[in-house]
Amino acid sequence: MGVGELIDMAFKIYQRNWKTLMLVVAVVEVPLQLLQAVVASTSGVSERPFQTTTINGHVFVSQPGLSSAALTTSIVLALVQFFFVAPLLAGAMAWVTYQLYAGKKPTAAEVLRFGLSRLLSILLVSVLVGLAVFGGLLLLIVPGIIFAIRFTVAVPALVVEDVRGREAMRRSWRLVKDYSGRVFGISLLAALIAGIVTGIFTAPFAITTINSPGGFHFWTFFGGTVAAIVTRPFTALVTTLIYFDLRVRKEGFDLAVMAQRMGATAR
Repeated sequence: MGVGELIDMAFKIYQRNWKTLMLVVAVVEVPLQLLQAVVASTSGVSERPFQTTTINGHVFVSQPGLSSAALTTSIVLALVQFFFVAPLLAGAMAWVTYQLYAGKKPTAAEVLRFGLSRLLSILLVSVLVGLAVFGGLLLLIVPGIIFAIRFTVAVPALVVEDVRGREAMRRSWRLVKDYSGRVFGISLLAALIAGIVTGIFTAPFAITTINSPGGFHFWTFFGGTVAAIVTRPFTALVTTLIYFDLRVRKEGFDLAVMAQRMGATAR
């Protein structure tokens, strides 16, 4: 599949299954985002200047004057996002895409159950990949970028092939080899699309925040939560389709069947 075809495939899968995909993300994201909003709102600094950073649909708030307890809680919640939420959703989205390939249509409850059942394995792979990328970044940055690209499909490999730990990383490394530029380009394009959509959803809430600074916590986190629910399924779908596409190119895996099926049902 070409780059455009792969992105189009992700949109088609999303279009056909958006309720399930968005519900899975909402069940995980909303409680955590709400907790972040409560922590920020009770920190006693709602009227002070603030900065917000949105990363892949997640909104992080930085304010001067945060109490040590509020700052510690914010850091803990950010770590929960990185070590729990992101791996859980990555595994869940990879599995639901694979189930769609097989002609099944799992419910949100089934997707979440699978994600939880594989959480420790997914978490281990995510930590190992994170350490490898971080170590590579310390080595003149370029190795870290290479590691990030080569380990892009480690979680889909774990979910679909049931390989664990370093074997999932080795599997991803072998699949991405010779296609690093393509994987990087598609991932970057998906991130740009998600970033644009995130901006569209968060801009109105940012304007509301400026007009009512005392209530910025609610509006900021509401906008960030909506953006995450909308964009995270798409980026996860793209990553999983990259994995399938690499298997087509290297192993003759029949993604064409999936393309025909999804194209027919989307019309």
